[in-house]
Order: sequence, then C-alpha cells, then structure tokens
Amino acid sequence: MAPSSREGWEPFVWNGEKHFWVSERIGARIKVDIKVKAGRVAVYYYRSQHYNLGNAKCWVDDNEKGGTELAGYWDKGYNVAVYVLILLPGYSLISSVAYIDEKVTSGDH
Repeated sequence: MAPSSREGWEPFVWNGEKHFWVSERIGARIKVDIKVKAGRVAVYYYRSQHYNLGNAKCWVDDNEKGGTELAGYWDKGYNVAVYVLILLPGYSLISSVAYIDEKVTSGDH
C-alpha cells in the first residue's frame, strides 16, 4: 500500500520478501488513505526484542488524541508481526491512518 504522504519514512525490504515502512527520525509521519467498510481498522506492525524498535502512534482521520500507541520492543525472545484493531467511533467512507514514530534513536527502525 502506497502512502498518500510521508515525511521521514522509507520503504524497506527484508531478505527480498518482507516489505515494511521504517523511520529513524522522531516526529516522522506517514499517511495512508483507506476505504473503511466496517467500524474498525487493523494496523499490522513488527515487534522484536533484538532490533531496538521504537514506538509509533496511529490514529484515524483527525482523531490524534484517540490514537493507539504501538510498541515495537517487547521482552519475548522472538520477532513477529502483530496487529491492533482501532475501533472507529462512527466510521466514514474515506479515512486516513497516520503514524508518528517516537523514542527512536539513530540506527533504529
């Protein structure tokens, strides 16, 4: 899925097979326009103990205050993609999902 806008996020392909968007910059933003047909949005992201991943915040439309924090680091000994469901308080036909990367130091992604 191509973003409609991005600032500080770059595409990353791992081992020629897994595609991610990554950022090493605090305050980076990415926006993806989506069509919503139900009252929730699923956001998939990566969690790892070994890759020094940072946190992000995700929200729909202009509801930044009601956003969901996504923690990349966890203390489990394996790396895995997980998802979170963001429930919409009354969904619209066209929504946007935005991310802000937080607590990332140089070299993290």
